[in-house]
Amino acid sequence: QMGGLAVELGLLSEEDLERASGIARRENERLGEVLCGLGLLTTDGLKDLVARHARQVLEKALPWTKGSYQFESTNEEPPWFERMPSSLSTADIILDAARAIEDPEVIAWHLGDLDRVVIPSAAAAVEGTACRLTAFDGFVLSRADGQLTAREIMSVVPKDTDDVLRALFGLMCIGFVRYGRER
Repeated sequence: QMGGLAVELGLLSEEDLERASGIARRENERLGEVLCGLGLLTTDGLKDLVARHARQVLEKALPWTKGSYQFESTNEEPPWFERMPSSLSTADIILDAARAIEDPEVIAWHLGDLDRVVIPSAAAAVEGTACRLTAFDGFVLSRADGQLTAREIMSVVPKDTDDVLRALFGLMCIGFVRYGRER
């Protein structure tokens, strides 16, 4: 799928992708390593492509409202793309995916009961510089003071309700805020 994204973005031709894919299968190597080895992508270009691909996967997964998830811990060596430092933080990728959700019902489903108090996490102060919060995200975050409910934050932030909920959802996804008690 990452190769198809590279073609879609104009980073590779179909022919280059077919050639690199054939080598990757024959040599049992990762496609990204082959693309860099052939000079079709730079290491920075590959990092950007991996980040875009991760964002695309999350954009498709976040709107799901049904399903089950399971984490299985392994002692396996992490794949090459997990070892490769990204130009974007994980929080940036998650925020971008949350911002891309257009259906307000999906966001409302994920947020659930809006009459719960929104509490900032200590991580927000420490990690806030490690991701690209928009000014609007920062404004919404500043209203999450541990006193206001999500519904009250919606009423005090002078912007479209869907935008406020989307920002709250993104901030919750990256762990900068969480729900507390119901009021």
